[in-house]
Amino acid sequence: MKIQHSIQEQVAVVTLDGDVTHEQAESLRSVCRQCLSSRARDIVLDMSKVLYVDSAGLEAMLDIQDQVAEVLGQMRLVGLCENLRTILRMTRLDVTFQSHEDMQTALESLKV
Repeated sequence: MKIQHSIQEQVAVVTLDGDVTHEQAESLRSVCRQCLSSRARDIVLDMSKVLYVDSAGLEAMLDIQDQVAEVLGQMRLVGLCENLRTILRMTRLDVTFQSHEDMQTALESLKV
């Protein structure tokens, strides 16, 4: 999995390319920690190029959401394919994570 990120106006956009599995979970956590220690308060995970997330990947996403909450921020997911929507529904994490179809809607949801 490739991870890219950028920070604009206290929002870190983290773009993932590839499956999020136990092999990449710590890298994802590390990038998000780095964003939060910079100047980001909120994180948007762009998952439009992700087809699968295993249990370690879900755990990493939960950890990231907790880290974001510690700095009084919010996390959003963007571009979930049907397979990811099914995984989140089956694990009941669809009520834990806020997801949006596109980046603009996700970013607008973070504005006060």
